[in-house]
Amino acid sequence: MTVITAVKKPIPIRMILWDGTPGRAREIAEFCGPVPSGAGLGFVGHGSEGLAQVYDYLHDSWINVPLGSYIAEGVQGENYPIESGVWASTYDVVPEPGTAAEPTGLDALIEALTIFRRYGNPSSPTFCAHDTLYVCVAYSTVSDEDKKRLDALGFFHNEDDDGFMSFDFGSA
Repeated sequence: MTVITAVKKPIPIRMILWDGTPGRAREIAEFCGPVPSGAGLGFVGHGSEGLAQVYDYLHDSWINVPLGSYIAEGVQGENYPIESGVWASTYDVVPEPGTAAEPTGLDALIEALTIFRRYGNPSSPTFCAHDTLYVCVAYSTVSDEDKKRLDALGFFHNEDDDGFMSFDFGSA
């Protein structure tokens, strides 16, 4: 057997983050559409634990989706999960036509923490667990404009706690 080395072709794919919320579960189910048999939608979120499955019609199987994974639509229209660590090392966001590229990596984290600093305790605004960065800022105190910007930077409301979380920055 001969081992070869290859590089992925730069083909844009669409994807959406699974954050465990009921609203996002509905968005992903709509994004995935029905399974080919017509027996339901191709994504099922299972409540507050963040458990979910996506249907991969290429392999005719349901795949578990870890919380914080992206659901991708492949080049043949198939759907599959991409874990956040793999996503961060494999993909770059393609900006919408006519818009500036969103900051990523350290630039995005600095911008987000600058926003959070307006609302939180500057001496201890964050804590990390495994691959998740939590920010202890009361969701209700953050302006709608800042919530929208934080979402674009990869931070979303953690409904189990009154704060924000991101899977994009590992255990920063």
